[in-house]
Amino acid sequence: MPAPRAKIPLFIRLRKALLVLAVVFIVALFGLYRLGRQGLTQPEVAEPETLEPGEAETTTRSKGFDYTQYQDERRVFRVRGATYRADKEGLAHLEDVNIELFRADGESYQAISQRATYDQAASSAVLEGSVQLAGPDDLKLWTEKLSVGEEGDRVSSSVPVRFEYQDALVGDAERMRVEIPAELFLLQGNLSIRTKPGSPTPMELRADRGFLEQQERMLRAEGDVRLDHGADWLQCTRLSLYLAEDADVLRFVRAKWAVEGEVAGAGGEGPRTPVAFTASGLSGLFSSDGKQLTRLELEGGAGQPADLRTRDLATGHLRRVTANFLNADLGGGGVEGAQASGQVRIAEYAGAEPTGELVREGRAERAKATLGASGSLSQVDLDGAVDFREAAVRITSNQAQLDLDAGKADFVGGPVQVVGDRGELKAP
Repeated sequence: MPAPRAKIPLFIRLRKALLVLAVVFIVALFGLYRLGRQGLTQPEVAEPETLEPGEAETTTRSKGFDYTQYQDERRVFRVRGATYRADKEGLAHLEDVNIELFRADGESYQAISQRATYDQAASSAVLEGSVQLAGPDDLKLWTEKLSVGEEGDRVSSSVPVRFEYQDALVGDAERMRVEIPAELFLLQGNLSIRTKPGSPTPMELRADRGFLEQQERMLRAEGDVRLDHGADWLQCTRLSLYLAEDADVLRFVRAKWAVEGEVAGAGGEGPRTPVAFTASGLSGLFSSDGKQLTRLELEGGAGQPADLRTRDLATGHLRRVTANFLNADLGGGGVEGAQASGQVRIAEYAGAEPTGELVREGRAERAKATLGASGSLSQVDLDGAVDFREAAVRITSNQAQLDLDAGKADFVGGPVQVVGDRGELKAP
């Protein structure tokens, strides 16, 4: 006869039931926690797709994406997209993209593109396909690829860009970088910046590379630089242009190294010859409307003096003044006069080049030159240790007044000493 089964006490059965309920309760809490972490609505899961070799797997796909990046409680940038796809590498792939970059002063830059890849961990993004960037001062830029990095502080493009500034200037370059906090645009490779068609004074700046400093309203250019302003032109190795509030109006120009150019002979009655110049450094001041240069300051350097060159329309002779420093006053369409100091030399050559026969020359410590109605160097006042030569005659004095058009000269002081093949003369 089998032994009777021992009865399990009631409290033991209750304890087991309570343990089972506790386990179920904990599992339910964990499930709610996971649901809360993912949001009340699950993102749309991507359908199985054929991935290209090396492409990371898609983990999440959804409609719409909106994320704002903060740094020290300040908005850095905001990323939005019409569609969103995340991969195993943690990258977000967006379409119909809008990125807003915020400056510390509250101003912002807006970038739109057809698609973008956003890396939240690195606070960076790459925009591709019909990218447009718009910023303060009516700045607009177009390119096919744009990278946003440094937590929104830097924007760059390694492909050609086209841009507009203040609805006045347009340009293009092969590459670009923007430093957002400094409002600095760096443009590289076949840079061209020009006024829009219809500008009162057409202007174009071409260079190997350039910088636009928005705060200072300044354009810098380096490399093989050429500036065309109306009929005037300038070439150099480095140039700075200061702009008025209307960006197509120039205020001041500064050029350095291998400077050369020409001021056109427009204005006045009858034909005028252009005035050419070379220098190591140049500073130029524009009129209030920016239409013409009103003053040029030329500097020599490294054994190469500054010089101004004109051509006499009557004889075809080249007339040239060289010095360590040259200041030229520009009137309505041409140089009106010039002041020179430091190893001054006045020379006239038969022909249009300084390689022609030397007709006459004068040297002094200082000089003041006046241009005639045709724009050619006409009258020259020499001062300090004057040494003048023409044909077989040499004249030295303290001062001299030369009338190149009339072929006359007055010499004063020292006394005046004349030496020629017929003898020597001294007089007050």
